[in-house]
Amino acid sequence: MSDQPYQEIAVFNSEVVALDAQAYLLDNSIEARLVGMEGSALGVSLEGSDLIKISVPIDKIEEAVQLLEELAASENEESAVPAWTCHQCGEEVDEGFAICWNCGAEYPH
Repeated sequence: MSDQPYQEIAVFNSEVVALDAQAYLLDNSIEARLVGMEGSALGVSLEGSDLIKISVPIDKIEEAVQLLEELAASENEESAVPAWTCHQCGEEVDEGFAICWNCGAEYPH
């Protein structure tokens, strides 16, 4: 772990989203610390005012912010997929899913 100071770069009210962001940063070789998860359960803050903060080393702030913006953009893109009928198996796939749960076919763009 780095000995340099960390800076808060994002705040979440969902443990699931915070852990996803932390994992994405770690996958891209950026150490990330979460603070505030002790007040959460089942992926959501127990008290509306409790927030989960993510911090990174000061020298990685710019890169980390860019990565989190990319992550948010990709999640928004994925959630933009409408409900669709799979062209391979005919299964109905719910909105937001780009892969058929039944056969693994991708959403036809």
